[in-house]
Amino acid sequence: MQILSIKIDNTNVTKRDFILMLCIIIISTETLMFGTTSNGTFLAIRSFFNLSFLPLCLLHYKNNVNSNNLKPAKTALVLMIFLFSISGIISGELGLQYIYRMIIMAGGFYYAFTTPIKKFLNIFVIVMLFIATYSLIIALLNTIVPGLFAFFPTIVNSGGYVYHNMIFTVIPENAEIIRLHGPFREPGVFVVYLSIALIIYLKQTKLLSLYVLVIFVTAIILSYSTTGYVVLNLIILYFIFKENIVEKRYIKCWILLLAAVVFGYLYLHTGILADDGIVLGKLNNENNASRLSREASIFVNLDIIKSNYLFGVGIQHSFDIFKQYAGMIFVNDVSDNTNMWLQICAMHGIPFGFIFALGLFRFCMILSDNLQTLLFAVTGVFLLFCGETMIENILIYILIGYGFCYKKIELNQEKVI
Repeated sequence: MQILSIKIDNTNVTKRDFILMLCIIIISTETLMFGTTSNGTFLAIRSFFNLSFLPLCLLHYKNNVNSNNLKPAKTALVLMIFLFSISGIISGELGLQYIYRMIIMAGGFYYAFTTPIKKFLNIFVIVMLFIATYSLIIALLNTIVPGLFAFFPTIVNSGGYVYHNMIFTVIPENAEIIRLHGPFREPGVFVVYLSIALIIYLKQTKLLSLYVLVIFVTAIILSYSTTGYVVLNLIILYFIFKENIVEKRYIKCWILLLAAVVFGYLYLHTGILADDGIVLGKLNNENNASRLSREASIFVNLDIIKSNYLFGVGIQHSFDIFKQYAGMIFVNDVSDNTNMWLQICAMHGIPFGFIFALGLFRFCMILSDNLQTLLFAVTGVFLLFCGETMIENILIYILIGYGFCYKKIELNQEKVI
């Protein structure tokens, strides 16, 4: 594959790098196959990979130690593990689950300690471009020939919904409108990965590929995610205010035209953008499950934090109390805690949550050229994780690790894809 031989800062992106990043993304709590599946074998594989990741990094990157100053990142990791442990002790929950998550944290940080950030950014964009392209092709073929992939194995998530599984993407069974999921548990999670990849791509090179931009933008649009549409507009603003882009006006016009045409078509010829459609329906329906879960994730978590602001209530207690409080406040049954920022403070306290958020904020600073692009990047990332919680995820701790390892990176002068 030609994309696997790209060279950045005298560092080759190898097939091994590509496969490892693919595993980080696929074998996680965020995918249908390894996250919300009811298949115990796949869940065991995920646990094994997460536990193996730290020693795998030590073996794979033992001769490639990051030359950047690691003291802030090491201090942040030690503080996070300390606060995490105290939270577990106070809540009475400290045990294997806490050790498991600490290994995930350390694994993510150690990847950042040993892998140059430009190499990581390039690998991540390449893998997400592959997944987005693959998902779009499968969705297009399924639209042209309905039922084409009906013979593929099915996977049932924890909610009982059935999907046809094609490893790097899934198709819901009997769905009226196919929303792009990628391999993830829901379109909103796919949007998180796509949006971060798109921001990274806009940051890391001066010479942008129209093909890459179209793939990412189209994939976000076809997720029909409300948050995705808001964040996509923020990314477009990020691009408008971005510095040092060659042929920026030409590319910008094409992207704005593509977004306008697609949104116009969805509004005029489908019911997707109608008041009761997939995208806006949840905002106008007070009993919509998605809307209720987001409201509960704000009010219930804040209620928990008020009385447990230093060290939180622990992982399991957080789930139990959230369900109990949500049942008292809301008429409908609400059990999905989707606001990652508030959930992590409810679980482990504001100090832990502050370090967690600071790492992601600093990562956004790395991807920003000026105050305006920082504002749009931070707002976009903040909104993405207001609707999706990804606490038990190696990738999150990789981003936080890089946030504490670096202050600024230089643009690549040539196309990376």
